[in-house]
Amino acid sequence: ATVGFWLLLHSMARADAEHARFLACGKSVNGFLKLYASAVKQAKSTGDYDGLLAFYSADFRSPSRGRWRLVPQDDSSDWELSDLTITGDDSFEDRDALREEFANYFGTFTAVDGLICKINLIEHAEPDHRVVLTVKHVLDGRVQGVASSDMLVQDRFFFRWHLASDPGSEATGGWKIVRDELVEGVRVAGR
Repeated sequence: ATVGFWLLLHSMARADAEHARFLACGKSVNGFLKLYASAVKQAKSTGDYDGLLAFYSADFRSPSRGRWRLVPQDDSSDWELSDLTITGDDSFEDRDALREEFANYFGTFTAVDGLICKINLIEHAEPDHRVVLTVKHVLDGRVQGVASSDMLVQDRFFFRWHLASDPGSEATGGWKIVRDELVEGVRVAGR
């Protein structure tokens, strides 16, 4: 009975250690997302996307990713609703291909008032190595409307990010995006 007791304690200690690794991994990814949100705000304010591109691995590849575009829904109310959709099947073979997409997207904003990036779902995790997660990206800002008046917008996008550990990169929290995919997205805009 004593041997069984010690085996049980050993098994529980191993489970606790594994839980601690997963918890630390989740905290690390949350730190990465906060740094990413800060880099987005910085990129918008300066127009320089190098700091944001630093969050993407030099090995970034996203085959058949396509271009992401906001497509307005038919609506005659005081507010507008648009879906973020994939157009084409462009393959993004390196992170520099993202620069144009960032410039097009953030170029529509007159101001970014707030951005929250958070874990929606961790789909797969190998702590200290790789993580696949769905990221909830909520951006509040203003875009140029008709008659020179700004429209308030909220973009609610969900992305699937494949992250790889990059311990030498403190500026990005030790992670890099190696692939991204659009899950779904919507924009609400109005005055």
